Amino acid sequence: MRVALFFDGNNFYRSLRCQYKDVEIDYEKLVDWVTKQVDPEKGSFIGAYYYTGYCEKSSLERFLGGLELRRGFFIRREPIVERESECPSCHSTFRYQVEKRVDTRLVAEMVKMAAIDAFDQAVVFSGDEDLVPALETVASLGKQVFVATWGGYSLSRA
Repeated sequence: MRVALFFDGNNFYRSLRCQYKDVEIDYEKLVDWVTKQVDPEKGSFIGAYYYTGYCEKSSLERFLGGLELRRGFFIRREPIVERESECPSCHSTFRYQVEKRVDTRLVAEMVKMAAIDAFDQAVVFSGDEDLVPALETVASLGKQVFVATWGGYSLSRA
């Protein structure tokens, strides 16, 4: 069975840090372990797709570059954009950053890969409720879907 892994990078990292402050992940060992958990007899890793927001000023590049050097890892960088808003109470303006297109890219690629029969089983590293319709669609295409999280608040009830 061909196993594909899909990481919602920000969700995965934030939930890891909430549960385990000082744990560092060996992604190659994680891939091997997850593939064996999904199908101990015939599991065959076909790729890990890591989706994250990115801007030029980000400190993520070293991490992402290192991940790209690993066997079977594919990094999808989507823009982080800066927004400005006004506080409704004091009317002062403030700036904040938000990821754009990360979940949408993950969904589009996962559903496309399921439709062209690129994998048999998918493991999605995110407990984000926004992904539920995509997981249902992938399952309706005859693929087995697993959700992996660090637990706690990072797993939606849906």
